Amino acid sequence: MSVYDFSGMVPMRFELKRKDTSISLRLPEELLNEVRINAKRVGIPYQRFIRLAIEMAEEG
Repeated sequence: MSVYDFSGMVPMRFELKRKDTSISLRLPEELLNEVRINAKRVGIPYQRFIRLAIEMAEEG
């Protein structure tokens, strides 16, 4: 038996690939607000949330 309680553990994904290209993206304010809310819900920055959504769409 462990003395540590891992019941509240949340898996994390580390990004190790270098990000060398930046883009500018214009979004409706309501959409950006929803993105920020959802990113906060899963505990990641909203830019990473957008990047993950693009990666998932790419995987099809």
